[in-house]
Amino acid sequence: MSALASSPVPQGESAGPAEGSSASSRRRAFLGDAEARATVTVVEGVFSSEEAARVREAARRAVKRNGGWATDRHRDFATTDLPLYELSPRAFAFVRRTLRKRLLSWCAQRFGLDAADLFFKDLFVVSYNADVAGGQRELALHRDGSLLSFNVLLTPETSFEGGGTSFPALGTVHIRQGDAVVHDGKVLHAGAPVTRGERVILVAFVDTVIDETPSMGDSPEARARRDAQEFRAVHERLRKASAKVDDAVEDAMYLLHSMTVESDADSDDAGDEDPVGDLQSTDADGESGRCAPDAVDKNGSVQATVLQRASLAE
Repeated sequence: MSALASSPVPQGESAGPAEGSSASSRRRAFLGDAEARATVTVVEGVFSSEEAARVREAARRAVKRNGGWATDRHRDFATTDLPLYELSPRAFAFVRRTLRKRLLSWCAQRFGLDAADLFFKDLFVVSYNADVAGGQRELALHRDGSLLSFNVLLTPETSFEGGGTSFPALGTVHIRQGDAVVHDGKVLHAGAPVTRGERVILVAFVDTVIDETPSMGDSPEARARRDAQEFRAVHERLRKASAKVDDAVEDAMYLLHSMTVESDADSDDAGDEDPVGDLQSTDADGESGRCAPDAVDKNGSVQATVLQRASLAE
């Protein structure tokens, strides 16, 4: 049975990174924290309803431009999805920066990590659609190849039936548009079947850089480290993709996005017709609830045993 934290822990009681620690030592500390790894958190208000809807529209346009969703990006547990870098430069920049400012900073504080260490190993939009013949409605029980994972609901929760993220010991967790479900990447979970309508989510696999040098806080060096790690992760995924994918073109596209999205997104004449329009990334503070012990199975999976809620609302 799931337990829901009844009251938030004051901000000062969050773990936060240890002074003088390195990215690798902070990673090891998290992996040894049974309480944190056992907890699934619903983080409210990562996107407003308007922001979520406009990101969803940006994804819809990219899918139309590409001639459909991709279905072969993830070999063992394939999803009907779209890599985020396929969005317009403005939409790509908005999502990436907003998630870093709002959710990655919350994750870092909550789990004793440094936000400067965290990078997106994969970032993509997924569609579960019960109204399309042959459409994907669910995803079987699985683990992710990441340190942390989260999904943000982009469609209104009233626009579909069923769905949600299922955990063996907790049941199915349902969220509202703009909210996120955050969990350890090794937590066993599944995409529950959608029985009507379309459920569209933004999924992120998050990891940390591997570096034993004591470091703390953001800096040009930290950004270069994590951006290089993110690029290598994308390159590796593309390398393993279908033979019909032109790796050189995809790599060039991703590198171009990574180098230019900041200036493109802020220019006066960039993306006037882009659905994200004049949306701006802003900081938000979060609160966390209590945690409880977990159980790790022999295969390295983590059993989620506690459900808590937090809010990024100011």
